[in-house]
Amino acid sequence: MQFYPWQADTGLQRNRFGIDEPDADPMQQPLTAEIFDVLLIPLVGFDTIGHRLGMGGGYYDRWLADADPEKPERIGIAYSWQQLAYIPFEATDQPVHRVITDQGIINCKVK
Repeated sequence: MQFYPWQADTGLQRNRFGIDEPDADPMQQPLTAEIFDVLLIPLVGFDTIGHRLGMGGGYYDRWLADADPEKPERIGIAYSWQQLAYIPFEATDQPVHRVITDQGIINCKVK
């Protein structure tokens, strides 16, 4: 997974998942986590410690692996019914700092 800047006049191309993404110039360097203040992460499941389930590809985990654990602030987006009591995790899993749900904001106890 890579991030590139997008503006209204930037062309889009459909990726292999059917998602439109910026048509990046091959000479352009992808953005790194350090430039972001906040990262919104879609969730399949989460717990109050900050562990999360995605779609199983590990894209966010790999992209955030070398980032400061506090920046960008990682905010998960989910429905309240996606909250689980506990999600097993591995050392390479990147937690979220808080989760925004339809019922409110949960501040996670990231360890």
